Amino acid sequence: MVNLEASNSLLKTLEEPPSYAIIILITTAFYSLLPTIRSRCWGVPFHPIPAKEIEKYLLKKKNVDTQSAKKLSLISEGSIGKAMQADPKDFTMRSRMLCTMIEKALDGDLSFIIKGAEDISKNIEEFREHRLRLCRGDLLGTIANQTCFVST
Repeated sequence: MVNLEASNSLLKTLEEPPSYAIIILITTAFYSLLPTIRSRCWGVPFHPIPAKEIEKYLLKKKNVDTQSAKKLSLISEGSIGKAMQADPKDFTMRSRMLCTMIEKALDGDLSFIIKGAEDISKNIEEFREHRLRLCRGDLLGTIANQTCFVST
């Protein structure tokens, strides 16, 4: 997210670009830009890469097994970069922890929930992103008739 001062500076550049310049603005959050900036840009959407294509790429370029490639492709949100950066072992560990927390909550084990909440609060954004990726990947895996990320 760009602050107001930087946004106004960018707007001035877009309104009066140097004659030699071609400005390419790339963002993952188009609607977080000021409307005046958006109105001066030509949007070219990049669509997510299909999970099967990411899976094939991971099997060729990253030293992972077929199951890990499937998991990473489903949680990557169509981004090869996210798939390459993700660690399947770390993702599995976090997924198990989240599932365990849910099971403990259903069993009424509040001490485990409190400890888990303390751990999560230390890095809430990372947890939020992981939870969303897990839910998205699990949903896509279910739709594609694949196995759940965490087996109990």
